[in-house]
Amino acid sequence: MRRIIGSTIGYAVIGGLIAGAAVLVGVDRTDLVLDTYLLYAGALVALAAARISRLAFPAPRGTVPTVLTPRPPRYVHPESLAAMTDDVALAQSGEFDVHFRLRPLLRDIATAGLAMQSGIDLDRQPERARERLSPETWELVRPDRPRPERGKTTGIEAASLTAVVDELERILPP
Repeated sequence: MRRIIGSTIGYAVIGGLIAGAAVLVGVDRTDLVLDTYLLYAGALVALAAARISRLAFPAPRGTVPTVLTPRPPRYVHPESLAAMTDDVALAQSGEFDVHFRLRPLLRDIATAGLAMQSGIDLDRQPERARERLSPETWELVRPDRPRPERGKTTGIEAASLTAVVDELERILPP
């Protein structure tokens, strides 16, 4: 550090001698000479500060410091997954939500799975679809499922929903 300060002072003195010589030689714009010298001295001080800070905080050797490496973004659930999670939670608490929130999702999956696996159209061929699906799944996805009564608060149980989802996963091709 002493070497840095000593060399800075030495360069400042040399610059001062050059500026003084320029004034003695007869440069008419002494204000310009003084401004130039002050700019030079400021640059020397900034350089000295950078060199001192480099000594105080040495750069890591070999790799980029971990502070500067980009961190992988945190996983954020897609909005559709969050909405589906809400629909499942609501369906477990009430039949109304089973019918109007969960059933359309399960019906879309069943329609696509039956069509791809065996060419069955759930709406046009309900008898064939009923043969392919378990009674529990059929009861949820059938086209003529009646609207739930108002005030009926029992929803679908987790075990029943798991069984339905497992069956729908089996009929969907990989």
